[in-house]
Amino acid sequence: MDTSLSRQNSREGILALRSELKLSVVLPLEDAARVQCIRVSGATAVLQLDKLQPLFDKTLRCLETLDIRMDVLEAQHGVVLTEFLNIDEKRLPALRSLSLKGVYIPWNSEFLRDLRDLYIT
Repeated sequence: MDTSLSRQNSREGILALRSELKLSVVLPLEDAARVQCIRVSGATAVLQLDKLQPLFDKTLRCLETLDIRMDVLEAQHGVVLTEFLNIDEKRLPALRSLSLKGVYIPWNSEFLRDLRDLYIT
């Protein structure tokens, strides 16, 4: 499992964990506005995204990069990003790079309009 969050004025932090380890990271929601990059990947990506749902209810004014990579088995469940995280373009005004693997996204999603980079595999 790999999870990465980075904020303005700080170095990117990456957590690389073996699956038998458990970790709980608390990010105060008042700091959410400064997060620039969210990367979620690994065999438990759906569980990680589920824990991030409250974060996407906030306006993430600095979030520029969203990178979600599902495990092959998880991808078979047909996760639709906009439904799972309730993503709204108004809450992600700076999003410019979206990278998805094994995640579905409706082509009429409003937040696709302002993207600079879109990677879908």
